[in-house]
Amino acid sequence: MKIVAESIVTIYSDTMAFLLTGGLLFIASSFRAKKDEHSNKLFFLLCVFTMVNALSNGASYMLHHQNLGWPVFARMILPSIAELSTLCGMFMWLIYIDYKLYESWDRTRFVEKYFRLPIIVFGCLFVINLFTGVMFTVNENFEFVATSLFYVVMIFQYGYAVTPIITYIRYYTMHGKKHFFHISPMVIPAAVAAVFTLLSNYSARAFGFAIALVFIYFSYINRWRFDDPETGFYNKRYISHVMAMARDGKKDYHSAMIFEVKNIPIQLINILKAEVPENGEIIRIEKNKLLLFSESSKSSMIRALSALIKDDTDEYDRTHEDEPIDLDVLYSLRKRNESSEDFVKRTESDAMA
Repeated sequence: MKIVAESIVTIYSDTMAFLLTGGLLFIASSFRAKKDEHSNKLFFLLCVFTMVNALSNGASYMLHHQNLGWPVFARMILPSIAELSTLCGMFMWLIYIDYKLYESWDRTRFVEKYFRLPIIVFGCLFVINLFTGVMFTVNENFEFVATSLFYVVMIFQYGYAVTPIITYIRYYTMHGKKHFFHISPMVIPAAVAAVFTLLSNYSARAFGFAIALVFIYFSYINRWRFDDPETGFYNKRYISHVMAMARDGKKDYHSAMIFEVKNIPIQLINILKAEVPENGEIIRIEKNKLLLFSESSKSSMIRALSALIKDDTDEYDRTHEDEPIDLDVLYSLRKRNESSEDFVKRTESDAMA
């Protein structure tokens, strides 16, 4: 079988994407317990759609300009799988980024229900297209011939690609930078590959997705090293990261709280997650001691938060006298002319005393 030059780039690109994503999925499966269930599921689906797209698209380009005498239905299958997997892959990127930003599965399910209708409609159209060619056809030489309806599908594909960027900008505007989650290393390779595919006779979409998945995996690794698996908060190692951010001016800490407890039940974890603002960072520095850093400079706010958490735990202790939380709370405020880094060091020293 002679493969024309214009197909070689795509075939190599898709082969690399398939091998890279498959290897990444194999490696990532070893760390499954370290990821939350929903994130693991979405990451797995992203990998699967990327591999399906790479395999079907690469095989389709391998057959370009090959007159093998196949019937129309057989010629249509591979391009249909490639285009549908692209659409589904972009849809999964939208869902994944929304979940990683807001970390709310209820919200993500709502977003999924809102955006899945075009997937269902176009999925049905791809099946119908196998018999009618209403979106595209593949001629005897395996050359792709699109109709006007196919470009409507492309609009939705790129709409799914742009929506996560809008979601991220909206999140950044309302909540600030998302810690340990940077969208640009994921968006840039996928966007470059999409533009390259749009403006050339080649296809590099799967390779762009694969590179983006690699960056996701590295972000996982960066986050895991600071995890405290028992509480879901940060571990003691994270304090060095806090100091580095304070030193580099990436964070400007003004207040802190020290929690000392008899034990750390799930109820205390839930109380802290519910009451502590999103910009607060909780670190487990000892078995029964937690440390909270915040950028809030309002002393009234930190005092109110301290009292609120203490009230919640006292209420729990009254109904669980056999295993009380028995929480002691101390708060610390940054002194005048004290740098953010010095404040972190002083608070850590006080907490460890």
